Amino acid sequence: MAGLAQPAINSYHANPSDPALPEHSAGLRVGRELLDAGRHAEAARQLERRLALPAAGDETERNASLRYLARACEALGDPERAMALFRRAAAEAPGLRGAWVELAWALMRRQDWAPCLDA
Repeated sequence: MAGLAQPAINSYHANPSDPALPEHSAGLRVGRELLDAGRHAEAARQLERRLALPAAGDETERNASLRYLARACEALGDPERAMALFRRAAAEAPGLRGAWVELAWALMRRQDWAPCLDA
């Protein structure tokens, strides 16, 4: 992890209730940074915490959290949970193109062609 990502993650973990860091936005960013760094289990825990918040951000942020969590599950060897999360992201926000694109890519990786074309 390069640059400021690790210090930002450390700062967030040290004081997650900092009012300057809205939990839903900061949690999403930290989860994404952990995912990008290959720290999939940590990313999954972070994103699950973020999704469990009563106010989990706007529709776009919540959807991104679902998709990042799905990617983490896929990397951790849980393809069934990953597919359920990709499908949930598309169902919860059918107007967001990213949810459908990621679902189609996940289906393609599994060579599940008919649903891939439907997505």
